[in-house]
Amino acid sequence: VDLPLGVLGQQTVSKKAIKGVEILTYIRMMESALNELIAEINLDQESYYRLTLVDGQASVKISKNKYRQNLHKLARFVEYYLDWNELQKLKYVDVRFKDQLIIRRKES
Repeated sequence: VDLPLGVLGQQTVSKKAIKGVEILTYIRMMESALNELIAEINLDQESYYRLTLVDGQASVKISKNKYRQNLHKLARFVEYYLDWNELQKLKYVDVRFKDQLIIRRKES
């Protein structure tokens, strides 16, 4: 999606671009492996943001309203449970729900 970012040399007026930079900045501040895992941030969904992971293109669904909490949950999953050799086999991860993580693997 091409976003109208505004005039070169001036601050953008695009709310999506600003939100994308805000999310990316937050991920970088977390000091986790997420920074290297995120290939794309998609803000086009109505009720959630979608992150695309490198190496397999798995999608991660995070809440628009609680994206910081969701990113921390995702970071814990990556740090403690993700087998890096299995990353390509993931279809999506949904971290929007309280006290649960939904993981779907690709069909073989």
